[in-house]
Amino acid sequence: MKIKLSLITIDAGTQARAKINKNVVEEYAQLLDEGTTFPPVVVFGEKNILADGWHRYFAHRAAGIKEIEVESHEGGVREAIFYGFGANKHRGLQMNQADTRSIIGRLLMDNEWSKLGDRKIADHVGVSSSTVLRQRQAMEGAGKIKKATIKTYVRDGKDIEVDVSVNQKDEPATPVQNESHPQDLQEIKELEDMVNDLSEENQKLKDVIAIGAWDATDIEKEDIEQTVKELRERITTLERENNSLRSSRDMYMNQAAELSRINKALQSRLKKQ
Repeated sequence: MKIKLSLITIDAGTQARAKINKNVVEEYAQLLDEGTTFPPVVVFGEKNILADGWHRYFAHRAAGIKEIEVESHEGGVREAIFYGFGANKHRGLQMNQADTRSIIGRLLMDNEWSKLGDRKIADHVGVSSSTVLRQRQAMEGAGKIKKATIKTYVRDGKDIEVDVSVNQKDEPATPVQNESHPQDLQEIKELEDMVNDLSEENQKLKDVIAIGAWDATDIEKEDIEQTVKELRERITTLERENNSLRSSRDMYMNQAAELSRINKALQSRLKKQ
């Protein structure tokens, strides 16, 4: 639906970026003058708190357009802020490095959002979990946030919470759940996740460098970059499926071997009767 720009709240502190890019606003405004249709901006609550679509909003103002298409959600300022933190990972003007660091920092300093854990924060913002982990460690070292007493890692597709306060002198240990895995396994899991994420980042950088060196137009480079990304994702999916099939195969082979052994033992007993 369309509503008047004057009905949208833009002063609630929900802007995720450090600043608005004036060049992008001017470009969008020109496209609006030429008849281009943009996706709706995202607003929250009865006050229409703007959560996503800041450049589109200001482009409409610059173009002298009084109304704008909106996608409305329930919630207030916090819901709008959290939505905005992850709004640009799939579409729109991508966050720059400074914006991303600022967003991660705001999430880690929030009493509620910091409890999501590095992986969920990373998924929401659109970065690797190692990026969040490195920033968390830097902020802990600088005294900006307290060291986390509860860390979350993924095992068998489930989030497992582990109490790590036993390694912190200033805070008592409080068990979170009956988790039989020792602390060193949790640390190894974190290091394993970081190595995997860094490997993925390195491969992406190699792809970018290779594409940049290719003698082609910008449009052709964008096409090949998207193709490479899709192929990488497909390869990752196939590798996971292959690992799952290999595990299943090994399990069935072990079961078959065990049944074969039992069968031979029964046949031997039968011959002796």
